[in-house]
Amino acid sequence: MLTGLSAKLQSRVNMLAPFLVIVLIIGLLFFTLAILPAIRVGDGSEYYGLYLAFESAFHPWMTSDVFSSYQAFADSRAVLGLVSADQLASAFPTLRLGDTADFNHFWFYSFLAFLIGYPLSISPHSAFLVLHGALFTVPAFMSFLYYRWLGFGVFFLFSLSTPLIWFSNKAHTEFLTYCLGLAAVLAVLQARYVAAAFFMAVVSTQNPSFALLAGLLLCFRIFQLSEKQYSFGDVVAIVCTVLLVLLHPVYYFLRFGVATPQLLAGGADLGKNIGYFYIWLVDPDIGLLPNWPLGVLLLIFAFVGFRLFRRGPDFFENRMAWLFFLVSYFLVSVYSHSSTVNLNSGATINIARYSLWYIPLFFPIALIAAKWLVLSRARWVSAFCIIIPFLGIALLTFFPAKYESYTTPTRLSYFLQSRFPALYDPPPEVFLERFSGVGEAADKKRALVVGPDCKKILFIPGDTDLLVTTPRGCLLSQQRLAELLESKNYQSETYFRLTSDEMRSSALRIEPGVRYEFKRGGSGNFALGDGWGRGEDWGVWSEGARANLHIPCTVGRDLSVVINAGGFVYPGRDSTALEISAAGIKLWSGGLSDARDIPLTIPASGCVEGSLHISFDLANPQSPLHAGLSNDPRVVGVSLYSFRYE
Repeated sequence: MLTGLSAKLQSRVNMLAPFLVIVLIIGLLFFTLAILPAIRVGDGSEYYGLYLAFESAFHPWMTSDVFSSYQAFADSRAVLGLVSADQLASAFPTLRLGDTADFNHFWFYSFLAFLIGYPLSISPHSAFLVLHGALFTVPAFMSFLYYRWLGFGVFFLFSLSTPLIWFSNKAHTEFLTYCLGLAAVLAVLQARYVAAAFFMAVVSTQNPSFALLAGLLLCFRIFQLSEKQYSFGDVVAIVCTVLLVLLHPVYYFLRFGVATPQLLAGGADLGKNIGYFYIWLVDPDIGLLPNWPLGVLLLIFAFVGFRLFRRGPDFFENRMAWLFFLVSYFLVSVYSHSSTVNLNSGATINIARYSLWYIPLFFPIALIAAKWLVLSRARWVSAFCIIIPFLGIALLTFFPAKYESYTTPTRLSYFLQSRFPALYDPPPEVFLERFSGVGEAADKKRALVVGPDCKKILFIPGDTDLLVTTPRGCLLSQQRLAELLESKNYQSETYFRLTSDEMRSSALRIEPGVRYEFKRGGSGNFALGDGWGRGEDWGVWSEGARANLHIPCTVGRDLSVVINAGGFVYPGRDSTALEISAAGIKLWSGGLSDARDIPLTIPASGCVEGSLHISFDLANPQSPLHAGLSNDPRVVGVSLYSFRYE
């Protein structure tokens, strides 16, 4: 009898051991992530606020007391970059009801974190991090259950090689969407439609469009498996699925009379941007494939190895059901994304976060590729040598400690618009925010944005004064461009290109004594080289230990220039050490504090082919974050305001 019990115990241990190993691996991953700074991105302040609403008052809406708790949390700087309570309270005025307030994003994600954080008495950010670890464990367990260690290995490496790794330590719903979306894909591959519907229902609490997929999967269960008896677990899961699908629309309907707040507070306009359905996959700035090289590699494999997808039932229990789900998932996502009014969405690095919804659909390709590769050592070694660089690129690009960046063009986008601008015209919103140097501050403005080739121009109509932006290195007069626009009399959003004659007539003519400013949209921005940040209302900060200016000059003539600049100072540091040089000649050195004029006399030898390169070398750049002044992580040194020729 003891021998029998021992054998059963050993059997249980052997069965549980792989799952304990998986938990250990995921635990180590998220323990490492917990060491990184906690950063607010995108809608993160809303999710932390809703968490505090549950923690302090056990309800899913904000009150004055909860806003006070949120402000105390923000002041603690446990999470960097949180907006103030006043900003958060005024963000959605149409979603205020009496003394209470809701947000444009639903509370269920924060509620899940609260269910973990409250009994453990941990901080809100730690609760979200533990929640993400639990969510990550769901598809990890499923991939092992269905495909053993090969499945888990593919899942783990696949996940680390996607842009979603950046969201792993952020309070944002994209990580939930990825984990449970992938869990649904795994369940569909095994014809476990009720489980897949449940996962889609949880995702639909934050993105209501997924409710359509949850309903579709329940129909699969009803009609595809009509002869199979329903278990008690099936019934419970179906009931939970229905309740979860209804949770979002019923809550907002009872409080505000709408099915989703974005139809009331803004953020959605059904089908408005359907003409741009392709951008989520192929746009070089916001699209998935240009920013995820491994995805391109997987598509190539799927195309070349099409026959592999027709073999055996080990991956697809019902191929037609999978294909129908695949097409439905794609169409639902495309329509949902085309209904957003914010195409160039934030809370990400480069790529639009909506584009990330398609990543789970690539997993079966990775799984089949791995199955095919392990059949031969030569294939496996070759694939390993190919995939490791892709994994490294993804980890470097989307390392979780990086701050969000979505208002500058990607390298591919900049290359295309610089060298081959006629090949592709991005959606005006994307071009405006990425190439103006102004970002979202340019929205809803009447604007004229010159592209990096100095010839392609986007015009945006509006009621404000005309904002004209020229990129660094383009010697075009903003005033003459504005005059040229008036002569063209455009009435709607349009791209146009300058002719050779228009280029000559719009050329910048440098005039002595004129002050060329480096502020947002300033007249001197053409001179900014590497090492400068984005323009602000007053000027621009240097970022890093070196920055450069490139200004026009006349060959064979000495040049006198006056630069107006200041230093980054704070309690404990009264100046920033700076050296200015050109053509290897030191022009000025010293400490900078308050903004001042710095006169420079540059010998004629510094002028090369009509351009003068001026270098700013800083001995001790520092970040406002490190100095304890703000949550700004940029390493800055010189505040540059303007320059003029003498």
